Amino acid sequence: MLLGNTYMGNPQEINAAAPVINISQITLTGAVFDTLKLCSGSDYEYTPAILPESDNNTVLLSKFNGTLATNDIEFQIGKTNYFIIKRREQRDSTTKFSVIGKVSSREIIYDESANTYHFTFSDRTPGFSTVYEYSVCAVSDNVEGASFTKTISSGFNGLVLTGPDSENRVVTYATQLEPSATQQINVKTNLITTLGSPYPFSFSSKSSNYRSGTAKGLFLPASGDVYDLETAGRYQEDFIRFLSNGKAKLLKMFDGRKWLVVIHDNIDIDCSEHADKAIISFNWTEIGDSEDYDALADHGIIPTE
Repeated sequence: MLLGNTYMGNPQEINAAAPVINISQITLTGAVFDTLKLCSGSDYEYTPAILPESDNNTVLLSKFNGTLATNDIEFQIGKTNYFIIKRREQRDSTTKFSVIGKVSSREIIYDESANTYHFTFSDRTPGFSTVYEYSVCAVSDNVEGASFTKTISSGFNGLVLTGPDSENRVVTYATQLEPSATQQINVKTNLITTLGSPYPFSFSSKSSNYRSGTAKGLFLPASGDVYDLETAGRYQEDFIRFLSNGKAKLLKMFDGRKWLVVIHDNIDIDCSEHADKAIISFNWTEIGDSEDYDALADHGIIPTE
């Protein structure tokens, strides 16, 4: 039982009348609060004001800033389960952030010399020459806490292909030489000839306008490696296995276009200039929305855990 039904209450008006355990839900309505602090201990003495800082017994600390929105909950690093990474294009501040990945607390590294925590997250889905806002948000017990935002501009050259390999590890290949790509828009239309008309009837689907095309180039892992004859053969076989594993991939072009695709039909290898200079070409067909993060997660291109 919580007591605190008042107009001008003191800062600790909402207090438990007796020790309370197994709280599964708290609902506060009909008021505007300055601060909400929940603690796991019961050894706090009355003070004229709620101490804003967290300690080991703090379960939740929210500064509402004049609203009932609690998206500024503060957590200690030891009670954070994971971090959510969100992204949106900077050009449209009205667009909601979309989740593009999560970082487990096990991946957080403590730098004792600088007394800071840090982790690394690789976003493999941005388009070319696009300015994004990235938001990092701590999560504890399924409650999102404080977040901070940073603006980053993306850029790359050639063609980039990203997707899960045979062991479901997300890998990325990029063209180093002779990148090229073609595309066509596929509109499905059926024609039916009738006996009573000199012209056929046409039936088409307005939503069926997926893309397909071809792409080719000399592909290497997008890890900063440069082309050399000693490693070209190994990269060639790895890339062919990646292309032919039947899993969806994200194809990005240097002009800003990108598609969620599947590779199909034969894969052509042209080594006419040199045995270790393999220009590989393949056919692709669009199978989903490249901006749909649920679709990217379903196909294993962005992490879900």
